[in-house]
Amino acid sequence: MKAPSSKTRRGNRVFKHTPTSKNWTFLRTVDKRRYFFPVGAVLSEARKIADEIDAYAVLHPMKEVVAKYRPNGSRVSGERRKVPTCGEIIKRYKLLAPQDLGVKKVTPLGYASALRTMLKGGLPGRDPVSVRIDEVTPTVIRNWKRSWMDGSTDEDKILSRKR
Repeated sequence: MKAPSSKTRRGNRVFKHTPTSKNWTFLRTVDKRRYFFPVGAVLSEARKIADEIDAYAVLHPMKEVVAKYRPNGSRVSGERRKVPTCGEIIKRYKLLAPQDLGVKKVTPLGYASALRTMLKGGLPGRDPVSVRIDEVTPTVIRNWKRSWMDGSTDEDKILSRKR
């Protein structure tokens, strides 16, 4: 199923990323870079805002357009986005998973426990709740796997741990 899209009076296209998306989006491409602008949930207003963004972009550099029309900032500027900690992700997942994802209440608890165990093994001496998610690299996961398998000689135990 294709996501809906609509043309504005000036020929710009607003679209939804998926058929179930609530908000319309306007895409502007400049120098082979794509800039997405959320333009609202009401189609008529979204069309007007898309035309307004397009007109503003004709006269102003893209950094100014992004600063004015993108509500959450952008990666165009030198600002870094706030990287969440594993504790924040676990907390949010525990709150949202039962309602939004339709999983049982014990599932997030199991996932959180597994993540904390992995972080304790991969980053020894660090509190797993305060680790930023961008610090969880393939090297950390490899270190945890090595420590998890270290000292195991029983074939059944090794196969069980590799799962």
